[in-house]
Amino acid sequence: MPIFRRTLILLAKQDVTYGTDPVPTGAANAVRAKNVKISPMEGQDLPRDLDLPAMGNQGTIPADLHMKLEFDIELAPSGTAGTAPAFGTMLRACGLARAAVEGSVVRP
Repeated sequence: MPIFRRTLILLAKQDVTYGTDPVPTGAANAVRAKNVKISPMEGQDLPRDLDLPAMGNQGTIPADLHMKLEFDIELAPSGTAGTAPAFGTMLRACGLARAAVEGSVVRP
């Protein structure tokens, strides 16, 4: 069952070294999220398909368990030309690329 929150502050920072906490800070890496929906356990139930001597429930095995987080954010620029916006790290986590060219306006 999903958990709903109206607003939430999320911290996101890219790993520089694998296995080391990147230590995000509220001043540099905070993004305000709206309409937050957290599903703590998503996945599939696979049937066991056993041959039983009697009629009855076979039971299932949970597989592909994962957590899902959905939210909305405002497309706000960083305020400085050539600097990526705060939500740029979240775009990278979704598989999108960002390019910041010094002296130009950065658009998401």
